[in-house]
Amino acid sequence: MRTVQRERVGLVEFAYVDDTPSDLNEDLPVLLWLHGGYVTSESWEPQRDHFRHTKWRSIYLDLPGHGQSTRLLSRYDVNLFARDILEFLKQLNITTVICIGHSLGGMVAQRLAYLAPRTFKALVLADTTYSTRSSVREMAESVLAKGVFSLASTEKLAKMSARQLSGRRVDVGPMIYKQMMEHGENKEALKGMLNAVFKFDSRPWLRHLKLPVLLLVASDNKATNRQISGFIKMLNYIKVEVITNSGHMLNWDQPEKFNQAVEDFIMEME
Repeated sequence: MRTVQRERVGLVEFAYVDDTPSDLNEDLPVLLWLHGGYVTSESWEPQRDHFRHTKWRSIYLDLPGHGQSTRLLSRYDVNLFARDILEFLKQLNITTVICIGHSLGGMVAQRLAYLAPRTFKALVLADTTYSTRSSVREMAESVLAKGVFSLASTEKLAKMSARQLSGRRVDVGPMIYKQMMEHGENKEALKGMLNAVFKFDSRPWLRHLKLPVLLLVASDNKATNRQISGFIKMLNYIKVEVITNSGHMLNWDQPEKFNQAVEDFIMEME
């Protein structure tokens, strides 16, 4: 069951699901789950099925511009997303957080930890990036992606993404297609979000993060595998785990492995 709650922060109204145990220990950190681009917090359902039976409070947030959260093209920027989320946490009186971010959500998680090091105890970065421009190959792929987004219809983009990401589980494709179509009635919003991803680059400040990081990488995603060594060089306290037989939607492709890796890492923080 998903009970969506809402919290307004300035111009943005956040939609979120709050799974709070009945016997909550308020000394434990809150788990903040940030989804990838063009989908919603519903993409964490395989994790909700597991973590709502644990001792941690979990908040599954629709990022601005996604799902039921406010869509403002002027705020499609990873740094602005992070600042809005910090105000959201403040309004909910949440002061200690472990953030789990997938793809775009992993970019936002990096920025959150940089802006509020006292709030964030640890990060789980799932198949994400520190930059889409760290090599000639990545820059070429980014230019190609921008071209495809400019020329293709929203429906075609949704079908392409669903087909590309559904090679291991038949239910991934329909989920991706449905959520992208819900998000994509405004083509300018789609392009704006893509530009936010391409603009992001955490290399100038990533090495300043002092918190523990678990980097989860899909075994079959060559792009994120190429960045493992870069993350290791820049981060002080990092653990890397490759989720075998998984693509970019690794939390759906291998939910048991993903959930166990996250839970083991969180337990190590206690």
